Amino acid sequence: DLTVCICQAGMPRKPDEPPGKFGDIPFRLGATGQLDRHPQPLHIADGREPKRAFVLFHDAPDQVQTKLNAGKAGLGTDADAAPADRLSAKPGVPPIIHHPPGSIKRARLRSPPPAGGLCAVLRFGENPDIIGETKQAFADEGVFMRIVTFGETMLRLKSPGAERFFQSPSLEATFGGSESNVAVSLSLFGEDASFVTVFPDNALGDAAVASLRGFGVDTSGIVRLPGRMGLYFVESGAGQRAGRVVYDRTDSALALAPPDAIDWPAVLDGADLLHLTGITPAISARAADAALLAAATARRMGIQVSLDFNLRMNLWKYGKLPIEVIPLLLMYADICIANEEQIAVALGLELEGGAQTDGAPDPGRFARLTEKIAEIYPNIRVFAATLRETLSADRNRLSAVLRTREGFHTARTYEITGIVDRIGAGDAFDAGLIYGLAHFGTPAEALEFATAAAVLKHSVPGDVNLCSVGEISALAFGGADGRIKR
Repeated sequence: DLTVCICQAGMPRKPDEPPGKFGDIPFRLGATGQLDRHPQPLHIADGREPKRAFVLFHDAPDQVQTKLNAGKAGLGTDADAAPADRLSAKPGVPPIIHHPPGSIKRARLRSPPPAGGLCAVLRFGENPDIIGETKQAFADEGVFMRIVTFGETMLRLKSPGAERFFQSPSLEATFGGSESNVAVSLSLFGEDASFVTVFPDNALGDAAVASLRGFGVDTSGIVRLPGRMGLYFVESGAGQRAGRVVYDRTDSALALAPPDAIDWPAVLDGADLLHLTGITPAISARAADAALLAAATARRMGIQVSLDFNLRMNLWKYGKLPIEVIPLLLMYADICIANEEQIAVALGLELEGGAQTDGAPDPGRFARLTEKIAEIYPNIRVFAATLRETLSADRNRLSAVLRTREGFHTARTYEITGIVDRIGAGDAFDAGLIYGLAHFGTPAEALEFATAAAVLKHSVPGDVNLCSVGEISALAFGGADGRIKR
């Protein structure tokens, strides 16, 4: 939900002033655009920057001043604001956008907002009764997004540092899973991200939900049923020794849940995009049916679907192969993320010249392959993939490619050394691509942002990419050099 405060005239209420002094009309904007009374007007009194806070004015331009804890919330005065359709350039402050009275047109952000979130000021003339229309305008412009991801989060147990399993009698315990990693990244980017799954109704399930909530992810769609939490064990590689992952997720709560355990029309209400991966349908036949049901429901509701093939061949143990399920999911997808090897396995296509097993990946092969797939699946408007060359466990080269209906793009190539943790880099790419396609002016910019997100994830331990929009943008567009920021 989006908390909004309409100020009828003059200056909005300061955090320490009584409600209603300046005619504040607080309400909560639900996913469907309905207006519901909300007991607390918008204010930022404790120094926390909101994920999203739009203050809507419908008074004269010369009367508008925004002093909602300006230093902490990032909201300045009229003098700080740029002209219509321009962003404020105040360093470290979320953009302030002013538009003429009555206008609901929103300028597409040509550069991402700071890590603190996206704050905006709009003017609406004398008619505040267009909030639903405004929300749709935000969605149309790719600024306001609600993303739902569906999959399984597991308890991750990792040997310390680069130790072998049980070399010392301890394991580092965190939570992780491809789809929840994407939701966490998007939430940290300032988007409205929801993660949907089935967790066991026990203390481990409670802890997993609390972990997601701590990152600002909406967990209201999570179903709790009897069962167990899936586990996976991680051993980091070093030098020429490869890392290892061991799964223990058979008969997890999600694997055993009936396909209709989740109320998809309710969960997807108001969503702009549903993100799925090929991991979920690998878990069990029931999980595969649930993923197909989610994708079909999203398509029926006019919601975009992104699908990362993310093949884990060791998981397909219930009698079906990827080629029997992934093509069905792809029929509902708008965005497809998969490298050429995954495409060959999941779609049964022969690769030009056979599989490429060594050397730098060739972007041209992916360009030609996706051109063929576009003819088979005309519903897909975006194809993307990371291109990784593994030189050792500590040194990789990474680039990425993207095809839209308008053209083909290749990102710059990064040489990554001193890798801390490469698990979750693909999820960081997915989140960066979803964010970039919504917030940048060109697919090429979106691809560079997604690639930089994946690169930076290699520097962060754990499943989740904890890098901000500002940090990723600095690498993607500013040539970050790794020096300490003081």
